[in-house]
Amino acid sequence: MTRLPTIFLLALLTAAGSGLAMPALAPGSDLVFHLQLDRSYPAADTTLTSPAEIRLWFSQVPQASATSLRLIHDGAPVESVGDLKPDPEDASVFAGPVVGTLADGDYTVSWRTMAADGHVVRGDFSFTVKAP
Repeated sequence: MTRLPTIFLLALLTAAGSGLAMPALAPGSDLVFHLQLDRSYPAADTTLTSPAEIRLWFSQVPQASATSLRLIHDGAPVESVGDLKPDPEDASVFAGPVVGTLADGDYTVSWRTMAADGHVVRGDFSFTVKAP
């Protein structure tokens, strides 16, 4: 039965050589998957008063220069979000200040980033602003 490990190894090498996505192994852990958005503030599908910032928590540290967001209201970009910057205490968290007060209504945050391995990840989520 020594052939089974050899066949398994050959299958892995063949898949890696074909360009198929391969999860990476981290020492002492399970499989490591691509970077993803773990949570946000405002949280997806919530209703709140105008937030002072938009904050994104990623599952791993993204490339700062490739991390951005757009805030969209009524189909148009909102220019009242300042530069998105990493949190000085946690490089996997990025925040952008909201300048002024957002008008009542539905907003979509469209974000984009890049993992250390060069894999581009993007997504979006929505929230609603309602004055108290």
